[in-house]
Amino acid sequence: MRSLNIHTRDGGALVRYKNLMRIEVETTHDAGRELPLAFHLRGRCIAVVDIIDQWFGPDYRYCKLKGDDGAVYILRVVEHCSDWQLAMFASPRIAAAISGI
Repeated sequence: MRSLNIHTRDGGALVRYKNLMRIEVETTHDAGRELPLAFHLRGRCIAVVDIIDQWFGPDYRYCKLKGDDGAVYILRVVEHCSDWQLAMFASPRIAAAISGI
């Protein structure tokens, strides 16, 4: 990760990466689309508990999801090559750590 911005909003921490971080994602297919089941981040496997929302671009798609760690993530996938990237995450633990500084 080269650069990141941390913002707090509504008691939560929001981390946005200027340069998206490629991640390994375990997927399934539904209606011809690849959907994340779990992903690996810094040596941890995070299971997808819920896909909250999805939105589409010309050749990419964003998936907003909740992980089994309680955090909310936005993953971006380039559809034609299944290149998954972490675009954002929000975590109650990070919010608590930041507020304690």
